[in-house]
Amino acid sequence: MPTGVIIKPGDFVSDIVNRYYSTADVFRKHGIDYCCGAKWSIEDTCLSKQLDTGMVVSQLNQSVNAGQFSLLNCAEWNTDFLVEFIQNIYHTYYKEALPDIQSLTKSFTDKHQKKFARLMELNVLLTELAAIIQSGIAIKENTLFPYIRRMAHAYEGKESYAGLMVRTLQKPLNSLIPAGHEKVTSLITAIKTLTDNYTPPPLTCTSHKITFYKLQQLCNNLEQQLYVEYEVLYPKALLMEKEVLLPATGKEDDI
Repeated sequence: MPTGVIIKPGDFVSDIVNRYYSTADVFRKHGIDYCCGAKWSIEDTCLSKQLDTGMVVSQLNQSVNAGQFSLLNCAEWNTDFLVEFIQNIYHTYYKEALPDIQSLTKSFTDKHQKKFARLMELNVLLTELAAIIQSGIAIKENTLFPYIRRMAHAYEGKESYAGLMVRTLQKPLNSLIPAGHEKVTSLITAIKTLTDNYTPPPLTCTSHKITFYKLQQLCNNLEQQLYVEYEVLYPKALLMEKEVLLPATGKEDDI
């Protein structure tokens, strides 16, 4: 991954975006056109728009050098950290990025409808995906995650009231865990197929490349999140729930 200052005021806008797709967000934020024909340097573009060149260049370099988090050893993370990680990384990303990706995709497909008519289906897939994501976030942040955290605190603290608390709340995890993950996986597969695994055809415009890049970024995050939740957090929480419901006789109560 690139490190340090790699973008300079004299670099051309279109060249930068074609090398580093992540910079498109910075240009869009400042209303700078980066698509076909954007053959002005950053310095000249900022001058024409009365923008601080140093500030824009700094933001561009930050977008390129932004580190990617690692899921290495996430199975060893405690429950609190897993919940905070999912909320602060994935949920925050979806809340900010989903509307932007939907808008970007619609703008691109509307503009190129005649040439790439089949890509119009991306809007339908994204609408369905966004609805599942938003519904899942609400369930997790309002009900599921608070329950997991309370149960985990009681379990890890070996509190005598842990089993009673779980029985009183009457919220078995199996009934709370969102069931839309299989549908999410099928929608991701459909997006991959429709975009030829996020590969734009030769000689396509920058907007085409950026749209596919954003879709790939979204789907990659979803696949990582599904792994963290369904392979790490939920199995860990289900095991805790099972153990706190074991009475002194060693037999599990029905919940």
